[in-house]
Amino acid sequence: MFDVARSLNRALRECDESRRMRGLGAKVAKDARLDRLLADFRKAQFEVQAVQLQGQQVKKEQVDRLHKLAAAVEAEALLRDYMAAENAYGAMLLEVQKVLAEAFQPDVPGKVKH
Repeated sequence: MFDVARSLNRALRECDESRRMRGLGAKVAKDARLDRLLADFRKAQFEVQAVQLQGQQVKKEQVDRLHKLAAAVEAEALLRDYMAAENAYGAMLLEVQKVLAEAFQPDVPGKVKH
């Protein structure tokens, strides 16, 4: 069982989606300006989400800052490519998770099938 889990780990690290994401991520990390821009964007995203999860109204300044940072990120080809690769990897992981979740569902009537 553990050998299978290790094989899955290795396959996930070595798949095209992972390699592309890591390769582009390394390029972003080497550019201090892009790395800072991405970090600022993610921080602003997190702050807005945190306010929303608390059931509070997001301040206009927060929304404006997030939109400004999103536009700056979108204007950078490398960041666009990196975020697309990150999304592709995340989507692939969700599909793997669905398959693995089937192992935890008992074989009973009414089971949700994917």
